[in-house]
Amino acid sequence: MSDCFPLLVGCGCRAAPSALAFHSASRATNVTFQPHKVDRLERAAILGRHHGFRGCTVWFTGLSGAGKTTIAFEVERMLVEMGVPVYGLDGDNVRHGLCRNLSFHKEDREENVRRVAEVAKLFADMGVVCLASFISPYASGRHEARLIHNRANLRFFEVFVDASLEVCEWRDTKSLYKKARAGQICGFTGVDSVYEEPRHADLTLRAGDESVEESTRRLITFLFEKGVIPHLPYCSPSATLPMQMPSSTTLSVSEEEAKWIQVLANGWIDPLRGLMTEKQHLQCLQFGVVFDPLPTAIRTPLAVKVTSPVDPNLLVALAFEHRVVATVPKPEVYRVGTDIFLGGNFVITSCTNPLLRSPYELRRELASAKPDVIAAIFLNSAVDNTQAVRIDESRELLARRGYGSALVAVFVTDEAEFLRSEGVADPETTKVVLFPFDVDDALLKARLMKAIGARVLLVEERTPIRAEEIRVAPGLEDVEVVEL
Repeated sequence: MSDCFPLLVGCGCRAAPSALAFHSASRATNVTFQPHKVDRLERAAILGRHHGFRGCTVWFTGLSGAGKTTIAFEVERMLVEMGVPVYGLDGDNVRHGLCRNLSFHKEDREENVRRVAEVAKLFADMGVVCLASFISPYASGRHEARLIHNRANLRFFEVFVDASLEVCEWRDTKSLYKKARAGQICGFTGVDSVYEEPRHADLTLRAGDESVEESTRRLITFLFEKGVIPHLPYCSPSATLPMQMPSSTTLSVSEEEAKWIQVLANGWIDPLRGLMTEKQHLQCLQFGVVFDPLPTAIRTPLAVKVTSPVDPNLLVALAFEHRVVATVPKPEVYRVGTDIFLGGNFVITSCTNPLLRSPYELRRELASAKPDVIAAIFLNSAVDNTQAVRIDESRELLARRGYGSALVAVFVTDEAEFLRSEGVADPETTKVVLFPFDVDDALLKARLMKAIGARVLLVEERTPIRAEEIRVAPGLEDVEVVEL
């Protein structure tokens, strides 16, 4: 929540001496800073899912009730799902431990900020993205927090969660503003204690006017543009790398390959996160299963065809329409038949389609509706009125078969169909999902629907899909096929 509410209840504004007076009377001078024997890049090599050092602190500031922790913890969840090491520090939480001996006088509040900034610096130095959500009402305290990071050569981003006092007071889930107005608590920020708004925040979130999801999207986009995270469902098309990078080879990819790169980056084919290596490629072709890192049923080879000479000892930049969409730090070049392919883990640098959402995000959104079952159907065209009726009939069929209330996820293949379908489908019972390919492979259909939490695959009666074939595939044992 916040670090705001004082321990002074029914106080008449008298308070005990500041705890700071007791712990700052003397300072140790016989201490020497000890340098580490490993550097940040060495730590980064074993931390998280992606290549590179990402340590930084994102400092959320704003009034109590503005939404700092709500946004920070939502971003924390998304970064964890992306495989980015992250930790959220909350004002209330640290006052239960690290700062439990501090009051809410100005000196103690600034000491609270200083302590947290020092802890955040350690997280960032380790390579973790630290999300610190604190009212931190004084500009001087926030400036000191930034200096602590600057002196350590670490990135620090101040994010102003801007919501008016009226909005925060209206939200007031803990009745803190009500108690402050009644004089039951003193020194409450925004009521009888000042809040100094940031003049030059790195990012301002209009949390009083936009939803949590909108604020989260904007912050994720900001972090992507700053290079903190390697990929995300929402990104700026302007966030690109130059075509020529030091010690790199540039390889042009097709539109289809660029789309598959984003599909992989967004986690649709988990646990497969990179372009297939030679071993994975051959397993896919011969067995319909990739065994590394975990058994994954897939019959679609996902690798980039090499159309020009590539030096496997250099970083390879994958470019589509003169824009670098991903880089492969350690490429593997191999031959299958008469064709040469490039595989290996990649770092996404520019999403090709911002409408392609993460399956983790969709799964959470679908689950929040609390249906008894989530079903999926794949269409080759937009949802029209006839198909909307057909989808309603499928829900009735599922109910008769004992599935209870059903939410149907409808997969469509291009942006125009997606936008038209969203205007026709009932959002209470139908979720339109963009997936940029016609999917004929039954195993791939089952894998995609499982990624968003669905377990029933709806198929037309004459569709050549055998339920037994899906049930014996690794990871798809619980998928059910229902004919319409």
